[in-house]
Amino acid sequence: MLAARLPAVRAAFMSAALLLCGCQLTEITVATSEDVIVAEVILRAGENEQYAYLHRTTRTNATGRVDSALVTVRDETTGGALQYQVVDPANCVQPRGQEPGLDIGTCYIAGRAAGFVRPEGRYALRIDVADRVLTGHLQVPGAFQLLRPATRSCNLNARQLLELSWSRAANAWVYVTDGHFINLRQALRREGVQVTGNDPVDLTGLSISGTDTTLVFPREIGLFDRFNEDLHPIVLAIQNGLPDGVVVDLTIGAGDRNYVNWVRGGVFNPSGQVRVPSIQGDGTGVFGAIVPVTQHINVMTAANPPSCS
Repeated sequence: MLAARLPAVRAAFMSAALLLCGCQLTEITVATSEDVIVAEVILRAGENEQYAYLHRTTRTNATGRVDSALVTVRDETTGGALQYQVVDPANCVQPRGQEPGLDIGTCYIAGRAAGFVRPEGRYALRIDVADRVLTGHLQVPGAFQLLRPATRSCNLNARQLLELSWSRAANAWVYVTDGHFINLRQALRREGVQVTGNDPVDLTGLSISGTDTTLVFPREIGLFDRFNEDLHPIVLAIQNGLPDGVVVDLTIGAGDRNYVNWVRGGVFNPSGQVRVPSIQGDGTGVFGAIVPVTQHINVMTAANPPSCS
């Protein structure tokens, strides 16, 4: 795409230079982009599978893959280690609008990892790729629990708001809420709302600090999906509650400093997203951690009485 735009940009630059000063044109050489490895490794406490996604800032033959890497996460307390193996990239990322068969990166997985990543544990990352070495360190946030609802599965009246609340997690810098909505588009269409696409729907919410431990559901979930033209009408349609027949799997995750610095938005940066890396050495990226808590919600016309309270 960049190569196709270069002639137009060059022509515009040349015309402007001639009009402004009539000076003699000078040949400009653009430096070749450096091939930098980017690693994205987010540990999830309590999960049986841990993932690492490796890709490159430049591509050769339309590939950004980083194969044959040795990815190791070591528990700095016990000395135990996880070794990662290559799997299908779809396990790590779902590309939009990519050409069929385009390799955008390499996904690695460490299986049988239940109990390895613990709340408040300290871990070290090492990635060896040919003659390059990437390293990182982190401390996982502490454990926390949902206070409301008090049960992990509950019923909620249709078109009713629910204030979720949870205890604080030690060392957490942010709480990310991911909602997996089943039958949402179908239910909205029954009410006459014009929505596109197919179910299920995934929406994300965010508590902006480690002390913000409440969220109004579903009003405050999907705030970062408003700029998606397919999801925007859905987010607007659920501001006062969900329609009847929707099932929601909700995950609230306490994120560490490394995670926050990598995914945060650059409010004062005209270039947009600001990414602060937590991986050092011969590359860049994030080595972060999430402690997740899950909640299952059934939405119905007459919960009588609703148990999500």
